[in-house]
Amino acid sequence: MAFVLKRSKKIEESVQIGDEIIPISLDIGKINGDFNIRYRNLVNAECELKQIDKQATPEQLLELQTAYGNGVISLMELIFGVDNAKKIVDFYENDYLELLENIIPFVQETIMPKMREYVKAQQEKYKNYAKRK
Repeated sequence: MAFVLKRSKKIEESVQIGDEIIPISLDIGKINGDFNIRYRNLVNAECELKQIDKQATPEQLLELQTAYGNGVISLMELIFGVDNAKKIVDFYENDYLELLENIIPFVQETIMPKMREYVKAQQEKYKNYAKRK
């Protein structure tokens, strides 16, 4: 019996903006590390923005808002691709608050559980592999 080689699982989803359906096909094995870094950067930027002191200068506030916005765009480009991320931003007419209210739940409720499931399965595989040695 031949040993069966397998490819890593993909996340196949789609989102609709207006009348357009945007397909999403993510190779979890390829993007997992990058996704974690980008998501962590986004969360860190959000925390810093929430903790800003009322005494902060407008420049400091702008710097934190820019970091947060860049984090959102970076994560969207990974998930949707650069062109589709731009389409989504254009759809929301650069209203980042409304965009976030719709994108973050999708990421947290659809993408992240599948990423966690993949990581858990990989850990189990490695654990079983280690037991065979």
